[in-house]
Amino acid sequence: MITGEESEGKQLEVFAKDLNILIECSLLVAVLINDDPGTYVEIGWMANGSKATILSDPLTIKLNS
Repeated sequence: MITGEESEGKQLEVFAKDLNILIECSLLVAVLINDDPGTYVEIGWMANGSKATILSDPLTIKLNS
């Protein structure tokens, strides 16, 4: 988990690992439990690659209908 207190190098390392996982997988299950920009980026990455995404919004965070 990135808190924003990590060095830029550490943040880039985590980003690269996350991106590699998204490239390898064929399905993303995203659960919105807070307003996390990283989750939104992952959803967008999968959509751009025409890969399936299941989105759960148990706390009704989404703003669009």
